[in-house]
Amino acid sequence: MGETGNGTAGNAVLALGERVRDVNRALNQACAAGNPDGIRGPADVCRVLGSLELLVGNLSRTLPELGEWLEQQMWSGRLGGAGDSAALDELTAYLFRVTGAIARGQAACAQLSYELKTAQAAGERLAATP
Repeated sequence: MGETGNGTAGNAVLALGERVRDVNRALNQACAAGNPDGIRGPADVCRVLGSLELLVGNLSRTLPELGEWLEQQMWSGRLGGAGDSAALDELTAYLFRVTGAIARGQAACAQLSYELKTAQAAGERLAATP
């Protein structure tokens, strides 16, 4: 599949994706055991869990947008190469695999969001314990 779309918008989207990756890496490092600037107690854990739950919720809304963009590009003829039926069949099969994986990812996000809420609620009880 080739690159399509507005180069400026694509660069902004890529830059945002890279920022998410970088922030996630920094969060992993900050949460590492023994980090003096890291987690100071159960309340910190609860706040991070709450932030991650919001992130996962937002991710579950972003995933279908990516699939929809790919579908629109295919149906408008801006995705893929030559217009012969074999190429279209192959492109359609790849798109089906991508959108199927996105749907499974979205379902996994729903489960992860539930688990993060559960962990946050339990963590709040720990934070309240003297």
